[in-house]
Amino acid sequence: MFNRDRWNEILEALNANKLRTLLTAFGVFWGIFILVALLALTNGLRTGVNVQFADKATNTMYIWGQSTSIPYKGMNKGRRIQFKLSDVEALKRKLPALKYVSPRQQLGGYRGSNNVTRNEKTGAFQVNGDYPEIIEQQYMDILKGRWLSYSDIQKEMKSAVIGVDVVKSLYNIGEEPIGTYITLQGVNFKVVGVFDNPNTNGDSEEEANTIFVPFTTFGKAFNSADDVRWMTLTAYDGISITAIKERVIGIMKEQHGVHPEDNRAIGNNDVAEEFAKFNGLFDILAFVGYFVGALVLLSGGIGISNIMLIVVKERTNEIGVRRALGATPWNIKA
Repeated sequence: MFNRDRWNEILEALNANKLRTLLTAFGVFWGIFILVALLALTNGLRTGVNVQFADKATNTMYIWGQSTSIPYKGMNKGRRIQFKLSDVEALKRKLPALKYVSPRQQLGGYRGSNNVTRNEKTGAFQVNGDYPEIIEQQYMDILKGRWLSYSDIQKEMKSAVIGVDVVKSLYNIGEEPIGTYITLQGVNFKVVGVFDNPNTNGDSEEEANTIFVPFTTFGKAFNSADDVRWMTLTAYDGISITAIKERVIGIMKEQHGVHPEDNRAIGNNDVAEEFAKFNGLFDILAFVGYFVGALVLLSGGIGISNIMLIVVKERTNEIGVRRALGATPWNIKA
């Protein structure tokens, strides 16, 4: 219940010790500010990292062939490991926990030599030979047309899905790219779709300068046959790709006659493991934020307690007189 006399007494006590009141209030507000700032910083960093991973499935890893470092079964070290489409089938057959196994071939590169032409315009773009499911592992927005299909794969169609920056380089403003043809290393491909990468990190520009074609068409057009440059593997929900990573690498070693202890022959990048490390770091930062904020608030509470003790000490004589006159402890508190 509001009591005007009690609030007047409180205000008089605060005005009587303005500096002490100001310092105590500053301590409390500073503690709240530190807590809010630390939590905001942690959440901001976590959001930034999530954006970095936003364009790919996080329960994913990449594997590629390197060179052997240990002789095995009569074969010398230094042998180059070349993945094949048969490796994809072996992984799918032996590891049912894998939801997607996407092989990729690649031609040219971002900011490389001119490898794509259209009429009088030329450009340097990365050309990827992929299977349709790669879009489930590396997210893209299809702005026009369509994505690659298994019909393209089976019929070895010369279809191409191009990035928005490819359109800017090879087409005039307002010109419709769908249905037109571009020439990749002397081979004509029909543009069936235009994509954009929703990611905002440093890789987005490179992705926008990428052209996707069917894997089978790539092998036939550019004489790579069934070679695989690397594979993108995604496990089913509820199964960590990190938990089965050693099994994946073990299967690939068996496929290519690699010594079981040769850790250099098969390269890998575990996106799930990296993502888990970042999340663990941010959990620690959040705990530190709560801990430091709580300590600062506690120091403010101690300051308030000291003021209360000082106030009580200042009223010692008054309390003694009121008790002598018969006042109860409740009346003195009120």
